[in-house]
Amino acid sequence: MREIKFLTEREFSTLNQSTALLTTVFTLSLIVLPQSVQAACTNVGMGAYLCENANASGIAIDGMDISVETGAGFSTNEPGTTDSALTLTGSGSISYIDLNASTLNTEGAYSLKTLNDTSASGLSTTTIIKTNGTINNGVSIESESGADSTILVNIFGDLSGGTNSNPAVHFNASAVGDSAITLNIGAITSYSGIQSNNYSQKRYGKYLYESGR
Repeated sequence: MREIKFLTEREFSTLNQSTALLTTVFTLSLIVLPQSVQAACTNVGMGAYLCENANASGIAIDGMDISVETGAGFSTNEPGTTDSALTLTGSGSISYIDLNASTLNTEGAYSLKTLNDTSASGLSTTTIIKTNGTINNGVSIESESGADSTILVNIFGDLSGGTNSNPAVHFNASAVGDSAITLNIGAITSYSGIQSNNYSQKRYGKYLYESGR
């Protein structure tokens, strides 16, 4: 039979201190764990992200409704040929708002890519891009909506397509309901300019293009 030994008061006090220390260390380790989204972009709550600093690799953010804003000095330079500088994948509302002249740079894929899909939920999609920054390898916006689709793009920085024949702006939109695309851009440099596919099961897709700074 195993002998049961009771702790003395001093031994019990020492054990409590060790347990408290272990708990503190464990708690601190949880605090310093990296976020699920890349450290360049901080989740500030309710699907909103603040992207900051200069980054040497692409950033990918997934969620339902995603709202991204940039801080001063934000940039992303993806050296690879398959990943975008910034990829946003959602199922409802996606927005990228850059008022700080940020740079999105990559060598192969589109510099900025959004994918918005509500075909399973039957909800509407909204995609908004507003930037005065530099995008060197084009923008790709894909939307598959279970109801209506709205896409608004305002780009008044330096926008160009890629040397791999990427257009400066690429749209691929499909909707069960209405589908509308509004594009406001300044001058662009691109071999293929703008490519667009806008399909609505309810009626023809709507386009509104405006150019000029």
